[in-house]
Amino acid sequence: MKQIIAYRCDFCKKVTVRKDRARMHESGCFKNPESKSCITCEYLSDRLWLNDENRIATDDEMNIYAFKVEGTFETHSDDFDYYMELKPEYQYLYNSTGERYCETLKEPLFPLRTRCNSHKTKV
Repeated sequence: MKQIIAYRCDFCKKVTVRKDRARMHESGCFKNPESKSCITCEYLSDRLWLNDENRIATDDEMNIYAFKVEGTFETHSDDFDYYMELKPEYQYLYNSTGERYCETLKEPLFPLRTRCNSHKTKV
């Protein structure tokens, strides 16, 4: 076995063996606040499109989908796993489509951006 020297990004923990590539990656890393990327921006939001109704999920529905509302999910366990499942009346949320959305540009973000002029760092 040989020991090697590697370099790791301070923001996303990506590892590379070349110092120049690590430096280049880190300057544009999406998790580096200096890159002004969507991931570090206050205007980034997640939205759920409810396919059967062609509408955006409400904030309450988003919280239910993320299992943040007590009483809207059931916990299950089997021999190998422990998991949560939404109660039948909230199952429609599983058929939704998620997207990342910029509240300033008013458009879905695919792919995410860097060096955005509208960027505002999360507080």
